[in-house]
Amino acid sequence: MTSKALTRTGLQRVVSAIDTLFPPQYADSRWDNTGLLIDSSVQDGNVDGKRPSVLLAVDLTSAVAQEAIDKKVDLIIAYHPFIFRNWSRITPQSNPQHQSAINLIQNNISVHCPHTAVDASINGVNDYLVKILTRGDYKLNKSIESINTSPVAQDEPLKERLGFGRYVELNNTTTALELIHRIKESLKLKNCMVSLPDKYDSLDSFKINSVALCAGSGSGVFKELSSEQDPDFYFTGELSHHEVLALKERGKCVVLVNHSNSERNFIQTELKDKLQELLDDKVDIIVSAKDRDPLQFV
Repeated sequence: MTSKALTRTGLQRVVSAIDTLFPPQYADSRWDNTGLLIDSSVQDGNVDGKRPSVLLAVDLTSAVAQEAIDKKVDLIIAYHPFIFRNWSRITPQSNPQHQSAINLIQNNISVHCPHTAVDASINGVNDYLVKILTRGDYKLNKSIESINTSPVAQDEPLKERLGFGRYVELNNTTTALELIHRIKESLKLKNCMVSLPDKYDSLDSFKINSVALCAGSGSGVFKELSSEQDPDFYFTGELSHHEVLALKERGKCVVLVNHSNSERNFIQTELKDKLQELLDDKVDIIVSAKDRDPLQFV
């Protein structure tokens, strides 16, 4: 039995909360597909008084879609776009995403994907990574690649932080060993991948005064670092083999945790708490139990 659909008013209330936290104009519309990608709301649904529920995930896989159906949620907030490339036809027999879309619509479940709006926003995922790395002990935190739009009024005083990636200068020198410990502890990871220049015999011997970081993939963003920005430490989800090798040859330390592992804890903790606060506990916010990075350390 399908659940009753969320009313348009109820859906808009949740979407407005997301847009307040992460203004949609900050998303990189040159290539990203953000916003309400599936709208299954109705004019006067949910009349049985059912408390609205939202499922949070990084990736809307078929397993996450089935979880949403089983839990009878009204809305999935999936950080990554569910519909990324244009669909010219629906072929569920050969495309699992198409089948998931059909299943979600048949079960009155809407889908919203904020993605790069979260990346670029103040107190979004990149600022979260700054927080866990520095614990507030920094003298400079600015975006590496700026957004191409004017900030909303409340962001004007901190506009240098608006954009993709972060370049951070620390107040006090630290070590690669300490920052890697903070990454693993905060992101709940047992392992990460580290590249250390050959002349260093231990992570504790590599000293750090500045950091470049980017949630997801840092490949494009790190290319935007200015000549004045020369970070000692690079942290992101993924880079290519040759990008890592080039940084190692330049004497840099690189830490990779896999793409979505750099994003997931923000979605599960910070986003959940921020939404719950804005929605006055009138909506159930559920963290997906099925959402995980497709690559696992073994």
